[in-house]
Amino acid sequence: MFKYSLGYVFFLLICFCNAQKENGVVARYTFNQGNSKDEIGKNDAKAYGLKLTEDRFGNKNSAYFFHGSQDSYLNLGNNPVLKPRRGTISLWVKIDQAIYKGEGVHGNPIIYTRSHIEDDFNEGYAIFYGFNVRKLNCNTSLSELNQTTIYPEAITYFRQWYHLAMTYDDKMLTFYVDGVKEGSAVKNFESKFL
Repeated sequence: MFKYSLGYVFFLLICFCNAQKENGVVARYTFNQGNSKDEIGKNDAKAYGLKLTEDRFGNKNSAYFFHGSQDSYLNLGNNPVLKPRRGTISLWVKIDQAIYKGEGVHGNPIIYTRSHIEDDFNEGYAIFYGFNVRKLNCNTSLSELNQTTIYPEAITYFRQWYHLAMTYDDKMLTFYVDGVKEGSAVKNFESKFL
């Protein structure tokens, strides 16, 4: 069961690209000057228990600080365009520290969608910081028999900005950290979302 809280994370830019859409990008959130509106579509984000802070360039009020509790999160809504069967998720993140509370998954979620209602193996797509391996990772799952996860080779350092991108379709999952392809893994299932 997933009950860990999000651990001290900054976001700068979240961008969703959908392979089915002609122009590609379906949502973009830069949070410039505290604006959490979708700059492309109508999927405005709602910030709960977050604090505005500097982005990676030092621009004030252009990133969000998550306090590491279940009441500190960014809700992107439930629009189907944010849950494509094939897509790319791109974001900037800086982790100050891991937060060790809760039960279940041993990591802090950075972005997380559900594929189904059950408690386990329910990530439609997700990016986590894993405690045990001290690495960022991405995964997608349909069930305990259909899950794909990619970990980079290097450990993730705290208080450092990283650009993360995951891309997936019915056949493959690929993960990039700072523009470097960290790996591809066979997926071989259609992404579903709750």
